[in-house]
This record gives sequence, C-alpha cells and structure tokens, in this order.
Amino acid sequence: DPVYRAAKTACLQLGFIDIDAEVLGHAWQAQTRRTGNFDAAAWPVAPQDFGMKDFPPAERPNAFAPCPMDLGLYAVLPDAAWVGRCARAGVPTVQLRFKSDDPAAIAREVRASVEAVRGTQSLLFINDHWRVAIDAGAYGVHLGQEDLDALSADELREIRDAGLRLGVSTHGYAEMLRADAVSPSYIAM
Repeated sequence: DPVYRAAKTACLQLGFIDIDAEVLGHAWQAQTRRTGNFDAAAWPVAPQDFGMKDFPPAERPNAFAPCPMDLGLYAVLPDAAWVGRCARAGVPTVQLRFKSDDPAAIAREVRASVEAVRGTQSLLFINDHWRVAIDAGAYGVHLGQEDLDALSADELREIRDAGLRLGVSTHGYAEMLRADAVSPSYIAM
C-alpha cells in the first residue's frame, strides 16, 4: 500500500525506530481508509486507526477497573512521606516508586502511603509491588513494560480481580499497543 510505505518511510526519516514507524504506517493507512483521503498533516490519533478496539479499554470484558481519563498532575514519589505531602497539597494522582530489596521496608512504605492518602482526593498508584499493593488496599499499580511482560496471565487476573487499576509505561507506539492488549486503566506515553 503506497500510504503505508510513504508514512513508514517518513516516520523513519523523522527518527522513529522501525517498529514504531511500522505501527504509524499502518495507523496512517487505516486513517486514510476511514476518512477517504490521505492528509500528511493529519497525524493519526484515533484509537481505531491503531487497531485499539473498544476504546477506552474499560468497555472490554477483560478490562482493569477504570480510572479518570484525566489524572491531572501525576507525581512519582520516592517514599510515603512525599506521598503524604503531595496528597495533602492536593496533587490528584500520586505514585509511590520506592526502590528497595527489603520486603519489610517495601510493605511498610506501601502501607504508609495508603494511610497518607486517606482522607484526601489523591489516587495512589504503587510502582511494581502489586502483591503488596493488593494487601494494603492501594487504588492502583503501575508497571513498566518489562514488569508487565514478566507477569503470567494468572497474575494479571489476580491484579484485575483485586480491583486494582493498572497503569503501564510505554516509550513508543509499539509498546502502546502491547500495553493496550491487556486492557489497562491507563497507558503512560
């Protein structure tokens, strides 16, 4: 298809990696078919042009619990003390990104973070430590691509069944589609 080839070539010239240029080429091709004309200035943004059916994912039978489409300011914080400060200051979305090899310290920070947002409007996501997040009653969990890839279907179902929201980090269009396949609550680009 000439639209696909031209769009992919243009995206490669813009510096996109091959797999993202390929996704964009297909999206441009789908957009052209959907609208009936090619417009080089109309960057593909419609979810259906990327093959993302039933958008937002909350509409899907395997979807994680929904969260607001607009999460507002999203602070990524190193410990429960910072989570509490930001929650009390009115930051709408906070993420505990506590790095440690000590399971007791991790559990302590996660529980303290859940307590720190209690009584505020802040939504708390826990980075990586999904089992502890379930036990502590966190709002959601945030995973990177590698963490998501490491989970089994049963583990994903365990997170979903616990009612946690799932956020996934992505660094490009191909990773966006990989994340979308599990119907997360949100995708961070």
